[in-house]
Amino acid sequence: MRYVFSKKTAYFILSFSIFLLSISLLFIQSLRRDWHDFDVFYHAASSALAGKSIYNNINVGRYNLPFWYPPWTAWSYIPYAIWPKQISLLLYQATSVICAILVINS
Repeated sequence: MRYVFSKKTAYFILSFSIFLLSISLLFIQSLRRDWHDFDVFYHAASSALAGKSIYNNINVGRYNLPFWYPPWTAWSYIPYAIWPKQISLLLYQATSVICAILVINS
């Protein structure tokens, strides 16, 4: 019996399909859920980009959460703070899914 795809190609297609499905589900969830932790990190990174203090005692989100993490945590979210919040949330979730796939396939 001859296979149309190699095993490596089949794994790639399966992983990519799961990735697309996950992104679709995450997009739907991002419109419906409150991402309060992400809001805190996003606000801190946006403040860092604007040259403001990341510890400015402004509570963020529905739960009024402060940013009380080390500065490098805010710096790691700067690539997401460049984009509008909805897009950055999707990029953040996509990065999480990609990392999960890489860990599973390694």
